[in-house]
Amino acid sequence: GVWVISTIYTYLAFTGDYSILDEDCGYIEAGEDETFTSARRSKQHDSVLCHLKRIMNYLLSQVDDEYGTGCVRVLFGDWNDAVDGLGKTEDEGKEFGSGVTVMATLQFHQNLREMTEILKIVGDDEGLIEKYAHAAKRIEEGLERHAIDTNDKGERRIVHGWGDKNGYKVGSFCDPDGAARYSLTSNSFWAITKFLQRDPSLKESIMHCMDAVSSKYGLKTFDVAFPPDAKGVGRIVSLTPGTYENSCAYAHGSLFGTMAMFEMGESRRAWEEILKTAVITHENCTMTTFAMPNSYCENAEYGMDGESMGDWHTGSGAVLAKETVRYGFGIYPDLDGVRIQTAEY
Repeated sequence: GVWVISTIYTYLAFTGDYSILDEDCGYIEAGEDETFTSARRSKQHDSVLCHLKRIMNYLLSQVDDEYGTGCVRVLFGDWNDAVDGLGKTEDEGKEFGSGVTVMATLQFHQNLREMTEILKIVGDDEGLIEKYAHAAKRIEEGLERHAIDTNDKGERRIVHGWGDKNGYKVGSFCDPDGAARYSLTSNSFWAITKFLQRDPSLKESIMHCMDAVSSKYGLKTFDVAFPPDAKGVGRIVSLTPGTYENSCAYAHGSLFGTMAMFEMGESRRAWEEILKTAVITHENCTMTTFAMPNSYCENAEYGMDGESMGDWHTGSGAVLAKETVRYGFGIYPDLDGVRIQTAEY
């Protein structure tokens, strides 16, 4: 849902075509067993604007009230859906616990602003603007209190998220397996969603993360792979270290990191990492040379050195195209107009 809100906002910013909000569209019902094997088209129809409001209501219903963080629960996973263990609970009769995803929380905080801007223009409020403002304030307090891990040296680290009942953190100075670990996506979206503006001094910590996850194939999801016996993180432990989401240069996520660098004014460094990620720069590319791969595997023990597990233009390629327009050419539209600010380098 967080992606849909931002997509519609971006469309409105580029086109000014608010008639899309009146378009009629339907729903798909998953079926009684909540799987898509019995999916069917619903008879219910709503406008696009109604869809957006329902998405926001759903996201609001999934914030952590139990432990008062106000952040979005991870449920079955965020973008890095292999870290699905954060959403689990041992409480009987509950499907999910109170574990939180920092990345999706940051995206939702941005959504609250985007939807507020849209509602102010279309004049369709229904008390939602005040409701969204309250939710945004809770997120700000929750992230600042819980999402920044600090060690005994006073160093800070933005965590990937935390598990049920706030019992442990991932991407922290001490993860469940005892390792200190950086998470690319949470650090990236702290900058991409402009949450960094609340405390610009965190740029130093985010750049430390970027240095730690940097590899010859781009930015890795985590600097340290999860071992098979790591508890509480989910199915990522079954992935070979250096592949897919387990400390691999997952191209889609790598480009989130370069977006963050552009946002922080580190444009030279951003282009350097983009070149590592671009498939045409690799002599040993194992997939087609005109589409983006989903990842570049790297594990010396298994003889992996840049192999790609599959083409994924829709993920990696679309992010690269969007990033080139937004940050390379510097075209920044919002609902009030457009700003042109090309990258410094």
